[in-house]
Amino acid sequence: MRIVNCKSCGAPIVWIKTQNGKNMPCDAAAVEYQENYKGKSTVVTEDGRVLKATIIDRTGGGLLSPVIDGKGYIPHWATCPHAAQHRRRDND
Repeated sequence: MRIVNCKSCGAPIVWIKTQNGKNMPCDAAAVEYQENYKGKSTVVTEDGRVLKATIIDRTGGGLLSPVIDGKGYIPHWATCPHAAQHRRRDND
């Protein structure tokens, strides 16, 4: 995957083609996730699946090891401070 910079905020991003055939900008750093249909995060896998998930944060400590389903990427619209400027307005 080629890393480029977001034209709005300058953050490193990668483009991943989803299973629906659309290119989605994602943060360049991969995260570990646990698939969870009630999860608060969206994750895009390298093969283009878009999942609801819980992001695993290993810095929290704890006695139990989390179950990790894989590594994926957070869509950049979730972290970019300028994301609203790039949203499509289908109702206009």
